[in-house]
Amino acid sequence: MPKAARTRAKNNKRFVTDETLYRPEQSLTSTARGIISKTVAVKASTAPGPAVLSNALESGDFSDSIPPLDMEDVAEFDVGTERFLIEEPGRVKVKKPKAKRYEDSDNPLIGWLDKHREEYLTWAFATEGRGRLHTGNCVTAACSGDALYRCLDCFGYAPRAQLLEFGFWPMSYKEPQSAVTFNLLRNFHIMNLKGHIPPTDYYRGLERMSSGDGMSSPPDRLHQFRMVIREWRHIKMGKRAGRGHDPSGLSGTPNGGTMVLCRACPHPKINLPQGWENAPPEMKFLYALIISLDANFKQKARARPGDKTDPVLGPGFGCFVPNGPYMEEISKQSDQDEISHCVTFSAMWNANSKKSRGLRATGVGSVVCARHGMFRANGMGDLQKGERYINMDCIVLMSLAACGLMVLYVTYDIACQWGIKFFERMSRRPLDWHLSQNISVTFKVPKFHLASHIEKCYAPYALEYTEGVGDTDGEAPERNWAELNTSARSLSMMTAGARFDTTDDICNGWNHEKTLDLVVKQANSLLKKLVKAISNLVVYNRAFTAFTEALKHNHGKELQQWERQVKEWELGLSKLCPYEMPISSITMAKVKKSLADEEHRREKAGDNHRETRSSDARDASTMSALMIEMLDIEEIQRTLSAIASQATLTLYQKTDLQNRRTTLLKRVRRMREDQLTHMPALRKLIKSTDFECAPEAIPLHVPSSVPAEDRQAIFPAYAIHIEDKLRYAQGFEALSTLRGLLRARTVTYQHSEQVVPSQCVFTKLNALRTQVEVKIRSTCGMYRTARTALMQLRGSGEWEKSLKELRAEDVRGIGERVAREEDLETFRQAQKRAGVDPKQIERILRGKDIELPMIFVDPSLSCDNEKRENMSWIWYTYGESGTRAAEGVDSQEVEASLCVEWCKARARARRAREEVLLVDEEMRRSIEFCRWKAGWWEQQKGRRNDVEQWLGEGLNAYASEQAFMETSRAIVWNRQLFSIRERAKVIREWVDNPAKDLEECLTQLSPLEIELDLDGDELEP
Repeated sequence: MPKAARTRAKNNKRFVTDETLYRPEQSLTSTARGIISKTVAVKASTAPGPAVLSNALESGDFSDSIPPLDMEDVAEFDVGTERFLIEEPGRVKVKKPKAKRYEDSDNPLIGWLDKHREEYLTWAFATEGRGRLHTGNCVTAACSGDALYRCLDCFGYAPRAQLLEFGFWPMSYKEPQSAVTFNLLRNFHIMNLKGHIPPTDYYRGLERMSSGDGMSSPPDRLHQFRMVIREWRHIKMGKRAGRGHDPSGLSGTPNGGTMVLCRACPHPKINLPQGWENAPPEMKFLYALIISLDANFKQKARARPGDKTDPVLGPGFGCFVPNGPYMEEISKQSDQDEISHCVTFSAMWNANSKKSRGLRATGVGSVVCARHGMFRANGMGDLQKGERYINMDCIVLMSLAACGLMVLYVTYDIACQWGIKFFERMSRRPLDWHLSQNISVTFKVPKFHLASHIEKCYAPYALEYTEGVGDTDGEAPERNWAELNTSARSLSMMTAGARFDTTDDICNGWNHEKTLDLVVKQANSLLKKLVKAISNLVVYNRAFTAFTEALKHNHGKELQQWERQVKEWELGLSKLCPYEMPISSITMAKVKKSLADEEHRREKAGDNHRETRSSDARDASTMSALMIEMLDIEEIQRTLSAIASQATLTLYQKTDLQNRRTTLLKRVRRMREDQLTHMPALRKLIKSTDFECAPEAIPLHVPSSVPAEDRQAIFPAYAIHIEDKLRYAQGFEALSTLRGLLRARTVTYQHSEQVVPSQCVFTKLNALRTQVEVKIRSTCGMYRTARTALMQLRGSGEWEKSLKELRAEDVRGIGERVAREEDLETFRQAQKRAGVDPKQIERILRGKDIELPMIFVDPSLSCDNEKRENMSWIWYTYGESGTRAAEGVDSQEVEASLCVEWCKARARARRAREEVLLVDEEMRRSIEFCRWKAGWWEQQKGRRNDVEQWLGEGLNAYASEQAFMETSRAIVWNRQLFSIRERAKVIREWVDNPAKDLEECLTQLSPLEIELDLDGDELEP
């Protein structure tokens, strides 16, 4: 493209016309022509006709259309950064003058923001209507001719306004010599939001399209292009928020006024029904707001030299909090350094310990709606040093400043500690930030993060056991970070103002996409949620009903007690949690502590010295340590045996196994020396060939492994007593560990059936399942060894009622049953189709690789004798309060176990019902929001009566277009969702009516066809 030339004339008869010229040999696309830079100087006493100009534009030759310049008049041409002073024909003297300097030369956005922002917003509506030149005449009263030329000293509109009127965005508001077309800006805006293409890459692409051979390069306008992009984003955001219709303009924008709101969330006076404040207590959750908090330490911000001079065009207009009040409040407690010690999230610890030198912000904290994943207005702020409470407090309070709701749920990774003194900290913040005294706030932990907390946090902060949240997982921020982090590197290098404005635009774009995803056919997030919720409602309600009916025969009174107990716990009236599994009172750790206390007592009483023979070199006080060491080695041997028994091992696994064997062998040798020191009579049992076998197969010669007739002669009575106590505790601890592993196995298999997005994830899940299976086999071996030892030491007795024989079919979870023959055949055929070796399949079916093939079923149906097998006895045994098992202990343990499972089944059924109600309400709110928005746009018409007719036409046209779009959206959404909402209503009424048979009602329903676009296994089978 040729460089711009500007003519300064001494007389008032000169005219200039702005046109876009390109070299004829260049073949440019329409996108590449978006940036133009050309001004042609003309001197004419009479203007050339339109036909002459048209021919000149097509041919590129202006010799006929533009009269030659009078060389007596000294003219100066600006070409790039050089100025040519023409003194006489044929002689040109080149000078390099100093560039002009303005008050805002370092950052033109300052002057644009203060003086011309509202003008740009106004002219942005010129293209929405017919425009001011639709008559084809000059705009001034002094001339009635066609508007073909612009006088150099015309007193009409400024050049920047004329460019905006015709769809060109000037790169300078002072003396525009280059411009960007609206079409190019729209193209970049969409590509940046959807493809995450940074401005530099996009601009370099335009250069390549303009000069693909590299022989010539267009003028570098990258800096101006970046500035125009910021102006475009800002004006478009204000335009879509209706600021152009408001007499106060962009300068009167309230906090969060340009943010795209979540339509499915509750908004008082917008999409909530009349009288929602008076809803009964059991239905108040329908009008509750559920938000999620999280910090993102990938959203760093480097300290840039231009941070202080770069203005924020929309401070507090979008997702970011107003930085001034926010930083003022943060500075009051700069030395605050809290962190939750309940969890061990590495990102949190590293962020608080990592150096922040050279960074303006180490990350951002954000508030999003947990149900739909949209960024909240004024719900994001910079973190100066880690994830401090004061930062998150201010962000949450500023986001909820205008919240008029009565119920609020807040999920946060460290809510167990952050929420304890939240209201106390809130009292130290500004009064207008305080939440209403009538609002009920509940703090919970997201489902995925809860596993990293200590055990006492599980039930109190679990969303699964929380009334009113439905199937909310609280992990929406993590999904949002995945989108925002694609621009993290680009954002981190921006100056402060550019970063805030760009992040606001990206988050607004994300919210717009999520709005379309609510009901649009390609996403249908609400429709998918309701289909899944209806299925879960039927399944979980059916399971809970069957479970309850099965328990009424023998546990009718207990059921009433359990229901009362769980309701009191949900209301906070009881600290006794019905969801916590009872912990065995007998553990190895407790027995070891008991033995240590006993030996200390014996040493003080001198019993050890009286029992020690003079010829012995033994130290009886270390006997318990030796026995504990022998059992520890025995457990390691079981683990290594389980690993070695796997069908295939990788080279890395074989190397690790050999290293562990070497370590075990050294430990066995040391233990053997201690044995011979404390038990000399053991020499006759030790063979020279013991160490020739694998370390995991070396006999340890514990007292229970020796026949009863030789045991007393080889081992002291105290050693036999110690093993008896340790084995008894080992049996109960093994059962407790086995129950946990079986729960883990159920979760891993269920998860793998639902989520297999890639080969990498499948490999990890398969490795996890293998690890769990190895631990299950090792734990089963531990229990069987302990029981066999007790049988040798004690013989038959009352203890067998608690520590029963563990058969292969007993090793199953609550939601599992032993595979029947038809199940095994199905399993065999499926494995063959998957390409598994037949020998490997038979190894699995014979129980070589796992205990026995299991089928996973609904846990709540496991006690229905007519449909399912009884639960394994391992779930009924949790230890005892005394030293020996009593006759009635089993019934108490069964009740405790069934209570937990019944409460969990009840929670699943209630969450499924709440999810149906919540999704239906969200559908209604989304449609109602569209209707309200349509009416709001209609109200914007005529708000600015002081504008010219052409501008009023543009404003009204834009408002009418938006109102029509919102009305159409409400109609389409209502039509798409009506049938599924009616079906959900019918099923919910049947479920809530105990007098109706759900199975019979379901058979009366006709099939309902719903069109969904599924991406992967989005719906559970």
